[in-house]
Amino acid sequence: MKWLKRTGLALLLLPVIIIAVFILYEIFGMCVNHIATGRQTNKLQVNLEKEIPDIEIISVYSETGNTSGTGNHFT
Repeated sequence: MKWLKRTGLALLLLPVIIIAVFILYEIFGMCVNHIATGRQTNKLQVNLEKEIPDIEIISVYSETGNTSGTGNHFT
């Protein structure tokens, strides 16, 4: 009877565990995208300042893409 309770509890908790793993995966993907965007933006700034000596960068804005694979592009 004890194994039946444990199996039932595991079956009830399985959807919660799967949802939690999916949410953690998405959060990890967002963090990686944010870090990559920051690196690309900094590299672009450095390259622009190196190639154009009298450039004045007033503001920097970067947008991070999504994790679903569709990207941030328009058709």
